[in-house]
Amino acid sequence: MNFPEHTYFFTSLQEFLNRKGKYDDALLFADRMIQYDPKNALFWYAKALVYMRKDDYKNCIANCDVVLTLDSMNIEANYFKGLAYCNMAKASSDAMKKSELKSAAYRKYRTEMMTYYALAEEPLEQVRRLSPDKASRWAPLLYQVYLNQNKGAEFDEMERIIRDIKKPEK
Repeated sequence: MNFPEHTYFFTSLQEFLNRKGKYDDALLFADRMIQYDPKNALFWYAKALVYMRKDDYKNCIANCDVVLTLDSMNIEANYFKGLAYCNMAKASSDAMKKSELKSAAYRKYRTEMMTYYALAEEPLEQVRRLSPDKASRWAPLLYQVYLNQNKGAEFDEMERIIRDIKKPEK
């Protein structure tokens, strides 16, 4: 609090609180820093990260959106936004599998799943554009997105990329 413009102290304390599972304290601290400097993308990103760790995907996405408003090229905010949508899609898929095939619940969960995968595509494509050398991070998520959206050519490309990642180097 004495040196708010020195992010080392903020990130160190956030890391400690998250490692200890003190998510509510981490959120309070991030909020205090946001009050001090609401245009600091790092403070908003820290809040998004805490929500991701709490599996609160909607709040994670909302905070990633603030980060991306401040810095549209933020790789981590794009990644966590895409990951949050993928996790929401997976939850809908799991619920769909427990529903009767011809039920309204099944259709609802399937629609949710498809919507979440569609929403995940753009931020994950942005991560791909911004960090093409980090395919091991974004390719598995894009693989899932393309598979579930039945995008054959894109899916095949991700399959090749993942296969290349897994090849042992000679």
